[in-house]
Amino acid sequence: DDDDDDDDDDDVGISAVSGYENLPIPLVEKVSQRWAQIRHHFQAGYRYFLGQPLASHLLQHTILHGHQGQRLSACMELALLDKAKLYPNAKTTLHPLGDA
Repeated sequence: DDDDDDDDDDDVGISAVSGYENLPIPLVEKVSQRWAQIRHHFQAGYRYFLGQPLASHLLQHTILHGHQGQRLSACMELALLDKAKLYPNAKTTLHPLGDA
């Protein structure tokens, strides 16, 4: 009986998105000031993606044209919106999503 075979935390060969580890820590005061400037663009109780209301067409566009981190997030959001669709592999060449 080897418990290591059931470890859900094992590396499955998918590397993490890199480049974020060297970003500076956000300054709370500046983030608060910026939020005070833009908060009127957002309505409580709604979800947003890249500053826009969350919508399937926005996620599909981001999967095709976004940066790697944006594509990964869009894939996850799309999977959460419609559990019947397959989770696209955002680390390969992507093609438009169909209704299949």
